[in-house]
Parts: sequence; C-alpha cells; structure tokens
Amino acid sequence: MALLSGFGAVNYPYTSMAYFMRPVTYADVQAIEKRLLQTMDMIVAKKEKNSIS
Repeated sequence: MALLSGFGAVNYPYTSMAYFMRPVTYADVQAIEKRLLQTMDMIVAKKEKNSIS
C-alpha cells in the first residue's frame, strides 16, 4: 500500500505538470531579471542606509 501511495505521490505531479507549464519567452526572462536587479538594488540601498545610522 505504501508503495502505491509513494508512486502516486510522484507520478501525479509529473503527469499533470504539462497542464501548468507554459512557454517562456525571452521577454519574460528579461522582465523577471529586471525585477530581480531592482530588488537587489533596493536591498543594497536599505543595508547602506542602516549601516550609516
């Protein structure tokens, strides 16, 4: 019974993954990269502000 349960726990997400996947364009990657860099800049600015105080 545990073997079947384990198999189902691994097999179902693998088989249903195709339903949730979508093609990723280069523009998507660029947009996420831009957001990441903005977030990193914000973190650096906050750290610099706190270290000065």
